Amino acid sequence: MYLRNLILRRKIKLVQLADIIINDLNIKRNDIVMVHTSLRSINLIDSHPEDLIYLLKMIVGAQGTLLMPTFLENQYQSLNYKLTSNNRSASNRYDLINELFRQMPDTIQSCVPAESFAVWGKMAKEIAEDNYISDTTFDKNEFFYKLFLIKAKIIGLGVSLTDLSFLTHNILDIINYKSQGEISKFFEEGELKTFKKRGIPFFWISAEKLYNKTLALSKNRIPE
Repeated sequence: MYLRNLILRRKIKLVQLADIIINDLNIKRNDIVMVHTSLRSINLIDSHPEDLIYLLKMIVGAQGTLLMPTFLENQYQSLNYKLTSNNRSASNRYDLINELFRQMPDTIQSCVPAESFAVWGKMAKEIAEDNYISDTTFDKNEFFYKLFLIKAKIIGLGVSLTDLSFLTHNILDIINYKSQGEISKFFEEGELKTFKKRGIPFFWISAEKLYNKTLALSKNRIPE
């Protein structure tokens, strides 16, 4: 059962979310999109979580591709004691919509615990296969590198920029900044967009720009 917390969640209709996704986040037909979403801050007053998934699928179409971060199936059994208030990135992976997406019959689950995700669409098989655990973000078989090559878009629905797992594990470790405003200073206009509508946080970022920025900042940290 989908429980709505009227204190924490802001009311919004599905058509309003559609307008934000299409016009503010600029998601179009045939796009490849990594979606970070949390229904803890979104109260879908006229629809259910699966309706948001179907909306995203309809927007990108059969030639597009959707991805969502998840836990592996066996990891869901131990979430009650693994999730803590300090583990924000893990908590975001256990949102109801991510689990619904993971269980859909036409969705492929990745097999790498370090970068577990579910993917649907034209490039699902290509993206999900041959992802190995790597010591570096820039390895050619690393998941983040694949998103860079295919020029994916990364969006947040009800999720702030600082909850983006790639930032948490990469840029934040490099620049030691934690606020959304400080992170934004490292990106030029058109590379990153953050905003709130109806009290709900949203963000958009290019995987290509994020990868290049992470690589550049990493090199700057390496001693001469």
